[in-house]
Amino acid sequence: MISHKASKIVLIVSILWSSTSLTQVEASPKQIDSPPEFGCRSTTTDTPLFTQRTTTSQQIGSVNKGGRVLLQESPRKGLQLIAVFEPESEKYGYIQTKVLDFCDSSKKPSNGKPPIAIACRRIRGVANVQYEVYPEPDKNYTPIATVRSGQIVMVRLKPDRSVSSYRNRDLIWIEIDLYKTPMPERYDFSYGETGWIENQDQIGYCDR
Repeated sequence: MISHKASKIVLIVSILWSSTSLTQVEASPKQIDSPPEFGCRSTTTDTPLFTQRTTTSQQIGSVNKGGRVLLQESPRKGLQLIAVFEPESEKYGYIQTKVLDFCDSSKKPSNGKPPIAIACRRIRGVANVQYEVYPEPDKNYTPIATVRSGQIVMVRLKPDRSVSSYRNRDLIWIEIDLYKTPMPERYDFSYGETGWIENQDQIGYCDR
């Protein structure tokens, strides 16, 4: 009898733990490990951005009609809200799939405003190729992280909205914001912490 009760307790605890874990994942699309290139989408109307995969969750922002978002998971049938990254506000959240259409790079923003400088970039190139991130723009330092092809990185923008870069021995280095960049859980970078990656023409805009 005691063994039976103990088994029931273990089962209940396991179910509760699993439920809690799923809730945490749903609420934190930023924790997705190096999201692959699922693609760019454009909104067909002004739409809210939610913290969880439900329209009853907290709204953390909105995307204007014609705004672009980057999918953080593969679209699938029956999915009403999907995890996205909104480059202009640099926010991760969930958006209703019914308001999304494929991006058309030939179209200008429907609000008539000029495009603003955004920090979102994507590592291009052969799948699963890794690039080392250094604390300074110099390979004599020990790498502090790695990024791979298909991964989103957030470059650091200077006050004039240009990308922070540095030329060292004919090599161009780009400074990235490690705190805002989606990284595997083994990394724990603090707010404002940055790193440098050599630009071998593998750093492109997120929606291209």
